[in-house]
Amino acid sequence: MNVDLSKLLKAEKHNIEVSRIIKFDSDEQIVCGEVYAPYVLDSHGEMMLPEDVKLLAHRFLLTTKNHMIDIMHNNKVVRASVIESFIARDGDPDYAKDAWVLGVKIFDKQAWADVKVGKLNGFSLEALVYKYEAEVVYDMLPVHFGCVEQNDGHFHTFWLEVDDDGRVTGGHTSEADDGHTHQIACGTATELSNGHAHRFFLNEIPDED
Repeated sequence: MNVDLSKLLKAEKHNIEVSRIIKFDSDEQIVCGEVYAPYVLDSHGEMMLPEDVKLLAHRFLLTTKNHMIDIMHNNKVVRASVIESFIARDGDPDYAKDAWVLGVKIFDKQAWADVKVGKLNGFSLEALVYKYEAEVVYDMLPVHFGCVEQNDGHFHTFWLEVDDDGRVTGGHTSEADDGHTHQIACGTATELSNGHAHRFFLNEIPDED
């Protein structure tokens, strides 16, 4: 789901494709997750400083656009409303320090169905931004192992490889009891298999040089 900030800053329009694992409450139809975390490279190989993330988060709430959520940057507003927005503090058990976190209540039936099966698994913002070059030291393990979040009543372990830019180059999960597995093509969720997907999270923090 996308958070549209394209009219907030007088700068270059830029889709910031950053997916973060979203937790959801099935009874309330609420999803929560990071919109953007500082010092984490996005899919364009770019990142923001904490003050940049905070600026976008605050300006988002200061406009009347804070209820306008669309899907896959299609500019078609879906029936959903922002009910929480905050900057995560140090020690938060769920989110990276200084990350912008949103809670969104989804009224659209199809959008909620896509969240439940893992087809929609994160937030992506669109903004007008100023970009500048920065040199960072970024420690990224080439191979990752872990356990995906539970979905459809079961777990999988997973294995994946990433390149020097932190982009997933391939991976898969273990087999479930019924024999199905999931391929992994991005660093937020598995591909659909057996009618569902699983979320997982990789979070490496670089040091700015």
